[in-house]
Amino acid sequence: MTSETQAPQVLTISPRLEHTATVIFIHGLGDSGYGWLPVAEMYAADPDFDSVKWVLPHASRRPVTANNGYTMPAWFDILESGNEARQDVDGILASTRAIDSLVQAEARTTRRVVLGGFSQGAALAIIAGLSTKTRLAGVAALSGRVMVRDRLKSMVSLHAKELPVFVGHGTDDPLVRPEHVLDGVEFLKNEIGLSEAAGAGTPGISLHTYDGLAHVVSERELEDLRNWLKVVVSAV
Repeated sequence: MTSETQAPQVLTISPRLEHTATVIFIHGLGDSGYGWLPVAEMYAADPDFDSVKWVLPHASRRPVTANNGYTMPAWFDILESGNEARQDVDGILASTRAIDSLVQAEARTTRRVVLGGFSQGAALAIIAGLSTKTRLAGVAALSGRVMVRDRLKSMVSLHAKELPVFVGHGTDDPLVRPEHVLDGVEFLKNEIGLSEAAGAGTPGISLHTYDGLAHVVSERELEDLRNWLKVVVSAV
């Protein structure tokens, strides 16, 4: 295994009670695990998450083509913008393997692992979540799109169709446009076979849109995610 596919460095918040579930949340471009630490700490303070471990990985620094080659924390290169843009397939798949190594490590300590992310992290959460050999408790994708679709179709696990999947995005997101997110949801339904969830935390896609929201998260979205997480981390 090369260095780029080894498990990334992480921040962790340990559970206060017996460890029964782990949430791994992947940050976006230019950020680090520290960027999501306040959210994880907010959730961790909720008594319903007393038995949950929170894992926040850090991306390594690399040149990003679409940002004039500027070196920054990134899970993969951004070659072009747009839904049909060229994609850094090798970089995406290398980071997918790196995230999956975290999933495998947590799966050795608990049978409930949730994988989530924002923007670039959301793209990885979808790919890694639908392809890992571990039966996850759920996948959450905030402000992200479905990438490397042809490869994903060949990578999908046997239990992917049973996953609860939370998808959240803002209607005014200029970076990951809403129509691209919705197109990805339709791909997951029509090409991968995921259904629409019957309720929060049930198998299938739970789609949440937020009027006026740009490429950020809102309090309402975080509350919706909190309620969804409460179901999936406690499911039998």
